Amino acid sequence: MIPCTRDYKVFSMQIEQGVTPQAFFLSSTDYGLFYRAPALFQLIKLWALGRGADVKVLERQDPPSPYVSASPIALTGHEKALRPLPETDIYDYTVAYAKAASNAVHEAGFDRIEIHSAHGWGGNEEGRTRFAREVVDAVVDAIGEDRVDPRPTFAYLVTTLRDKHPKMAYLRVAEPRVSASTDINPNLDENNDFLRQIWNGGEGGEERIFISAGIYTHEMALRTAEDKGGLIAFGRPYISTPDLRVRLQNDIPLAPPDRSTFYKPGNLTPRGYSD
Repeated sequence: MIPCTRDYKVFSMQIEQGVTPQAFFLSSTDYGLFYRAPALFQLIKLWALGRGADVKVLERQDPPSPYVSASPIALTGHEKALRPLPETDIYDYTVAYAKAASNAVHEAGFDRIEIHSAHGWGGNEEGRTRFAREVVDAVVDAIGEDRVDPRPTFAYLVTTLRDKHPKMAYLRVAEPRVSASTDINPNLDENNDFLRQIWNGGEGGEERIFISAGIYTHEMALRTAEDKGGLIAFGRPYISTPDLRVRLQNDIPLAPPDRSTFYKPGNLTPRGYSD
């Protein structure tokens, strides 16, 4: 289960540009059957959706996947009741992450694993980051720390992972210019520079890769990379502009993205990005 365009020519152009990210939504029983396209370098993001999952999609699985989260509090607009996970079931998800990572790397040949870490379990910093830390530990045991990327939201988590897994492949963060599907204008002091400083600090910090994403223009990307170092990731422009690399190199305007075409399940036309 990977996002891809129905237009193979467009997908091929994207692949030829180098690093091609893909995503897989897992459950405690679905570890994934993966296909790795012939890109130069490919990574896959593993993600347990929790209360943000589409209940109809969960129910279509065979067997149906449970609608679960850290608490029974549902998102606005979700009518189905959530089942809060007991500690024993949380461990099942940790195992699922490790198994999915192993399948992707050892069976399908992916180059890196990215862990989506928008999770929290309450309590202090240690408690709120426990699930993410245990998932990272399990995935590292399965495939090695040099293939793992967490996407943490807490300074505590970044510091802990940096110190425990100093050879982790990279850290990718989304700048606060984006909130879910909405673009926002944050204050000047609202940024992820504190995570950059933590990740690139300490012994060997200059060798750790920090990747920043979030509504970057060509000019902003160049300025950030030159002033702060690290790498810049493009998301939505990559969908609307298959020749992104060429346009950036030649300072050609990018095609504006159309969010209504981003995810169109069952779409069989060349228009749109389906999953």
